[in-house]
Amino acid sequence: MNKMIINTLFAFLITLSHAQAEESLLDKAKDLERQSKAIQNSMHKEVLDLMSDGEKEALSDKLEAQIFEAKSINSQLRNQFRNLDPSTQTNILLRGSN
Repeated sequence: MNKMIINTLFAFLITLSHAQAEESLLDKAKDLERQSKAIQNSMHKEVLDLMSDGEKEALSDKLEAQIFEAKSINSQLRNQFRNLDPSTQTNILLRGSN
């Protein structure tokens, strides 16, 4: 009986140790992602600072066109989704949640 309790506690401690290690790795990954985004934003700012006003305006126009196109595609997809039967809609939503 005591041996079984000790084995159970040992297994619990190992599981807890693995969970803490995974949590620590996730925290480190999130921190690296934040640092990466900060560096990326800084680099983007440096590039923008080096661009001429004409280049900035052309880039802005291109981005606006891409945003408009993305919104149009989003609208089309939403309309297509609404035209599907309810069971197909449910299947799509369930697949998306996995």
